[in-house]
Amino acid sequence: MQQTRNSRLLEALEKQKAHLADLNAQMQALHQRLDELQSFLDTHRTPEEYTALSERRSSLQAVRSSIQAYQAIQAAYRDAALDRDASFLAEERLTNVYLESHTAHLAELNSVFASLAKQFLRPSGSKQPQRGHAPVHLGCPH
Repeated sequence: MQQTRNSRLLEALEKQKAHLADLNAQMQALHQRLDELQSFLDTHRTPEEYTALSERRSSLQAVRSSIQAYQAIQAAYRDAALDRDASFLAEERLTNVYLESHTAHLAELNSVFASLAKQFLRPSGSKQPQRGHAPVHLGCPH
């Protein structure tokens, strides 16, 4: 009887070892599957991370749009300033040409002004016009 009991216990022990080996194999397979799933999550992100990244992307796109709009406005102002400066230079050039073409007439007007100033600023006791001065003609050469 002792022999049969020992053989049954050995048989039960072998069954338990086989069952333990099966459980270890299943556990190893489950760890491998867990590693595969963890790797998948690491490469594909979770839905919460996707949502957070989408919101961040939208925020950055809005900032980018406002920066582009600001740059467009700034370029328009710069172009307007350049146009204004070019217009001012053209008008200044025309003014200089006009003044240079009328130098003689301006000199004559300055002379007339100086003459009139002398007449009005002469001493109060003198009522005679100063000698050598002809009547002043203020006509335009045009």
